[in-house]
Amino acid sequence: MMVLLKGGEGQKPPFTPSEQWLEEFTKQLSAEGFYDKLFRYAKRRARLVAFVRQIDPDGYATDLVANVIDDTVEGRLSWDYKRCDLRKHVRDHVKSRSRHEYVRGCKKRTLGLADPRAVRMLDELAASEPETGPEKAARIESANQIVDAIHTRAAGDPEVKLLLEAYERGAETRAEVLEMVTLTKLQYDAARKRLDRMIDELPNNQVTSAQRSR
Repeated sequence: MMVLLKGGEGQKPPFTPSEQWLEEFTKQLSAEGFYDKLFRYAKRRARLVAFVRQIDPDGYATDLVANVIDDTVEGRLSWDYKRCDLRKHVRDHVKSRSRHEYVRGCKKRTLGLADPRAVRMLDELAASEPETGPEKAARIESANQIVDAIHTRAAGDPEVKLLLEAYERGAETRAEVLEMVTLTKLQYDAARKRLDRMIDELPNNQVTSAQRSR
């Protein structure tokens, strides 16, 4: 028992890279443009995560790349330099980790999908990298749940229902909404405020900073 407590049997030995591994790691890490290309890629991934979590995309991207590199040096991530170059290794793990955060965020967050710009942004960001089955399922599930919940809450409010109808037909601005439905500007403003409250009151709502059509 004392041996186990002291980290003898049952504990994974520390990672000890070979000289060739260290040489390849150092050479590829210091290659011209190594960090620039990875940070640009990580920032694109960060934009996707930022839509479902409150993060600083630049800081998130920097930390994401740095953490993958640190975990590789420490042996927490395995890198076989004979089978994969370091840039691809880091890129793959940046994608994997950001995908995990995106899927988890989709499951926890309800999105202000009454705003068509939010819907399009999510679609564009998701399309920038191929979605896996779980990612797409989580995104669609979140969208369906929020739309159903909003329509249920708006069932007794005909003016809010008119707003939703206009948004679903592609309207974005107040002027565009008013061209499609019979509301005055004052009615629109009041209905928009009520719709915002409906969205804010949804369970597990985390969209106070989301852009909304005004």
